[in-house]
Amino acid sequence: MKLPLIEPAASLAPPARGSGAGLAWRVLTVANLLRLLAPLLLAALFTAMTPAPVGRAHPDLFAGATVAYFLRALISFGDVRRRWPNIPLQALTGVCVDVLVISLLAYASGGMSSGLAALLVLSIGAASSIVRQGLALLFATIATLALLVEQGFTMFVASEASGGFVTAAIAGVLIFVVTLGVGPLARRLWEAEYPMRRSDVEATGVGRSPQEAMPVVELPGPAELVAPSRPDASPAEDGSPAPHARTRPERIELTAWSKEFVTEFWLANEIDSLTLRLSSPGRDVLVQFDPANLHQLLWNLCASAVERCRDAGTLGPSEIRIDRHAATQRPFLEVLDRAPRIAAFKAARIFEPTFSGNKDAEGPRRELLVARALAQNNAAVLIYEPRTGGGAILRLEFTET
Repeated sequence: MKLPLIEPAASLAPPARGSGAGLAWRVLTVANLLRLLAPLLLAALFTAMTPAPVGRAHPDLFAGATVAYFLRALISFGDVRRRWPNIPLQALTGVCVDVLVISLLAYASGGMSSGLAALLVLSIGAASSIVRQGLALLFATIATLALLVEQGFTMFVASEASGGFVTAAIAGVLIFVVTLGVGPLARRLWEAEYPMRRSDVEATGVGRSPQEAMPVVELPGPAELVAPSRPDASPAEDGSPAPHARTRPERIELTAWSKEFVTEFWLANEIDSLTLRLSSPGRDVLVQFDPANLHQLLWNLCASAVERCRDAGTLGPSEIRIDRHAATQRPFLEVLDRAPRIAAFKAARIFEPTFSGNKDAEGPRRELLVARALAQNNAAVLIYEPRTGGGAILRLEFTET
């Protein structure tokens, strides 16, 4: 039978493949470029103008901080190129370095009168566009407190008038305004630039009605799903039908690919590792799969796990786990959750199209039907198992590469 490709819940629907993480990495690249240019401009002002508009209070401290800032920006480019650590951690590290160095530069330049606090507004604004709102507000709080502490220290050491506190407070308010405005604006621009589509999974919908534009994925009938699933079985032995839809399999290094995926899922749904985390081996795991199909499949599994846990009020994160079977070295990817265990009679029918309408906390999610079909279209097997201690495991068994 054929079923239109089912969209996940709106809050967990995927953006265009690679858009979320790719856009965030570009923002980090631009932010690091600004960090690289800022010390060059400050160094030029410091050395070329007399009297220097910056660094006049403590020239040695200013020079040292400027050089350190430039070197840190160079190192940051390497981190972005390797795409490690993850985006939230790189954003946090960058903001902390900015707050520390810019506070030192402002102190070395005589306090808030130097105008260097404007650099923090740019830094916090860039970070706010790629992290969750709560984390962005934390950045803004740290930056504002740092400006006030720096001004207090400047006033204590140099006996400066207290008017600098007004400037610091105004800069802090501006930082918060930018933080609260940039996040929602960036999200709207992202959604406008990257409409929800899967370029390789669904057909182009230009000039057709919504129903005509919906892609179709072959779903097996109930008779094709009754064969038992074994972790060491091949797709053919498992009873899975041959792929029905056209696929474009590619060789994928699953560990690196999954790091990109989980970052995109976090950004799109404003969650973090407390809700969904990734466990992967310290070695490469190569698989053969259509990248667009794998993206949609894993998104559906993660959306189902997060929704089940959210509906049940379950504490603890869901998990993506990647590894190979010890005996066969066959690669697998599984999504684990701690939602209430699915009753045995329901678990036996979890992938059946005739059982797709149940949306209670124990029932299977409609997304699982599409995930199963996408797995079969790539000669892979999707298996359900109860998780020890409660919860569910949905394991994707790949063919040998």
